[in-house]
Amino acid sequence: MEAYTPTNAQKYLWLADTIQRGGRMTFDEINERWLSNQTLSGGNEILKRTFHKWIKQVKKMLGVEIECERRGGYHYFIKDEGELENGGMARWLLESVSVQSVLLESLPLRSRILLETVPSGESHLTTVLGAMRHNHPLTIAFQSFWHEHPYTFVIHPYALKMFKQRWYLLGYSPDYDMVRIYGLDRILEVAPHADEQFKLPSDFDAATFFRDYYGVCLSDCKAQLVRLRVSADQAPYLRTLPLHTSQKEVETTDDYSIFTYWLSPEFDFVQALLAMGEDVEVLSPADLRQTMARHAQALAELYSKV
Repeated sequence: MEAYTPTNAQKYLWLADTIQRGGRMTFDEINERWLSNQTLSGGNEILKRTFHKWIKQVKKMLGVEIECERRGGYHYFIKDEGELENGGMARWLLESVSVQSVLLESLPLRSRILLETVPSGESHLTTVLGAMRHNHPLTIAFQSFWHEHPYTFVIHPYALKMFKQRWYLLGYSPDYDMVRIYGLDRILEVAPHADEQFKLPSDFDAATFFRDYYGVCLSDCKAQLVRLRVSADQAPYLRTLPLHTSQKEVETTDDYSIFTYWLSPEFDFVQALLAMGEDVEVLSPADLRQTMARHAQALAELYSKV
């Protein structure tokens, strides 16, 4: 097996994650943690000048500032953990590198660790992200699930979103004069227009755009209050992994809990509710309850056939 060589980015992420988890730490404590991670350190200590270089790169790459408290022995700490606690990309990266580090240390156990297969699409990430950085339009050859042949079009790449282990590209389509979304795993070819630039709308914010959606299915349906009655057996799963950022548990009994959401009850959300079967009941709105009833009736008719 070839020796593993960590990237600089992985080292920066490791440092931010270590200090964020450890709280106030001295350089010696950080160095000790570093040496204990043989996969990343290779048994080599962090030099002081290298350490300070990493601190600068953590701020530049993640927007996370590591400061030193000189009183009581030079302790390093995260100045503002808001960037790491808001569920954004910095937090996701730190969690990912932490898991990767643990798995690399556990390679001898690989026959006992089962992972999920992720659909292809990552191969286009570098090209798409490069175009996003420079606001270059993209020409995409796309194979839809619903068309026999692929088709080619131009899109202005606005944002990327991961949903259920798939990457999705949100962008403005000049052909349709509207914002549309495409799965990266359905893209066959992608090429940037390096000599052109589009102007990203000044008021565009990816988090705000997707705020009222559960998934990635764009809908004209406006956000509204959704009330669910969830069985006592299913409720703990929603408490530990909320369906949506707006989730609130407003009533709890021995038999069930009531959860509310403010979102657009589009296709992806309906699919999530169906996946919970009889453990969830839509109380409101009425049209969503009727949609669930139609699905339930269709399933009953399907399985009643002998």
